[in-house]
Amino acid sequence: MPPNPGTAGEWPECVHSIVRFELSKKGKGAALSFDQIGHPENHYDHLAEGWVKMVWEPMRALLRDAPKAGEAAQSLTPARALPPSRTSAPPASRP
Repeated sequence: MPPNPGTAGEWPECVHSIVRFELSKKGKGAALSFDQIGHPENHYDHLAEGWVKMVWEPMRALLRDAPKAGEAAQSLTPARALPPSRTSAPPASRP
């Protein structure tokens, strides 16, 4: 049986796609635009589903639970969540 052409691991060799993220000001916040070009056409549904599940839903949850401007942002700094002996670099300082 031939491999499913819609799975990410089955892309033809030398086929590369380009992903573009663009932030723009929108009112008091920002808008995030996204585009992906250069992928095999038969991968569209698989890619669209994967971006929603693996990127957009987790990002939405992160931003929903993120501190608002002026609040402490320590919960967004992964290095602070682990004991110093378990991190490979010191926590980033924030201005």
